[in-house]
Amino acid sequence: MNNSESSVSDVNYDWLWKAIAAVLVPVAVAATPAIFAWVSNDRGVDNVIVKSAFDILEKDPQVFGESKTREWAVKVIERYSGVEFSDDARTELESGPLPISQTASNPNSWAPEEIEKWQIDARNVNNDKLLNLAIPELGVTETKGSASTPAIIKYNESIGSGRVLDDETPWNSQFMNWVVGQAGYAGTQSARSRSWENWGKPVQDETGEDLIAGCVAVLWRLKPDSWAGIVGIYLGDDSQGRMRVLAGNLFNKVDVGTFDKKRLITCRLSEDWEGPAQ
Repeated sequence: MNNSESSVSDVNYDWLWKAIAAVLVPVAVAATPAIFAWVSNDRGVDNVIVKSAFDILEKDPQVFGESKTREWAVKVIERYSGVEFSDDARTELESGPLPISQTASNPNSWAPEEIEKWQIDARNVNNDKLLNLAIPELGVTETKGSASTPAIIKYNESIGSGRVLDDETPWNSQFMNWVVGQAGYAGTQSARSRSWENWGKPVQDETGEDLIAGCVAVLWRLKPDSWAGIVGIYLGDDSQGRMRVLAGNLFNKVDVGTFDKKRLITCRLSEDWEGPAQ
């Protein structure tokens, strides 16, 4: 083959390659989101990504990660958990470590006789419906490893996010949504614990008290004006006048925690509460 034939062959090859690339590259770019969605939905990659995002947000930003990395993690949490953070919440998450587990102070064990007292106290004010549904769930605990606790998956499904959220996703608000749903009430359909600040009606307006047994207590977690909160069922006070609250995602399980009353934002009653039993 002479030099002129070789040159013609090279030109034809270059033209063909460019033509193929012109067709395939746009197709590949357009198909990438669909391919990623298929992999995420069918192979559980979304759970791996979310776990990585939470791991990043738990790190001290002064030690680990550029701001763009934390910004990416926040966007991942919003996409997969159904949470929509405010601008202030995003700023907090991007600039400070996130305590994943809803953490109470002074964890104490509880005994069967204590449970009976909680039920009596709530029944005396005609407000034991939610408590009676929550008590059987006490002790439900996150599963270590890749598996998830079926009960917690059930709680997560109560917010109707359209995705199966595992027990690595903070589930404090989801537990309360599940409880009120079992009682026949509409919940907040939100994974934000402070979304309960306007649920039902305030105890203060109905009774003149800040708290009554069985009410839905909303507390601040990081600081009073922060987006981060805790929601649970108020049981009563301990011997030192601190609140005892039954909630999901306390110490990674459905448990009872003890809180200083200065953390209380509001306590709520269902819309159909008609006052103490006569």
